[in-house]
Amino acid sequence: MNNLGGSNRSPKVKERANWWAKMLTEQVSVNGKWKMLCDCTFDDLQACIDDREQLISRVSGQIDNYKRLQKLMIQHKAGWRSAARLSTAARRKAR
Repeated sequence: MNNLGGSNRSPKVKERANWWAKMLTEQVSVNGKWKMLCDCTFDDLQACIDDREQLISRVSGQIDNYKRLQKLMIQHKAGWRSAARLSTAARRKAR
């Protein structure tokens, strides 16, 4: 049905188009510089992907460390206070 003077697009299609238009104006960090997504090249996007994959790797490593700490706490029946004492002892030893 044609809407005189209006758009034939459904509200869902309009919503997607609005989302995409907004997304293209978002600022992203590319090699330490800020660019609008619509101005990014293929290589810029690859740099964004690489940066985020490195971040995921770092966060994943932190999660693995926390899981190891939990396992050690279970193995040694240590509570949070015991873990804090172990942490303090480890910091002293590292000095």
